[in-house]
Amino acid sequence: MKPILIMFAAAGLAGCSENPDWKGWVYPNKSDLTRDIPIGAFATLEECRNSARPLLANFNLYIGEEKIEGDYECGYRCKKESGTGGLNVCERTER
Repeated sequence: MKPILIMFAAAGLAGCSENPDWKGWVYPNKSDLTRDIPIGAFATLEECRNSARPLLANFNLYIGEEKIEGDYECGYRCKKESGTGGLNVCERTER
């Protein structure tokens, strides 16, 4: 578990930029978008994708013999909206 946490911390630091218009999240289970892992802020969509994809590839979740697939999302100009329980609302989202 510790190597995964170190990897996420490194990805978050690598994702810092001067103009972080994009934010990224990885979802270990694409059927449960309430559980996400923020991966940082990025200057471009491509930087966000390049950080999310390798992290997503490291998830190997299984329930019994069924593999659970993850997903990721990159949001443009996101803000935490009041009255939404701290949810990020983005001008647009991309995969």
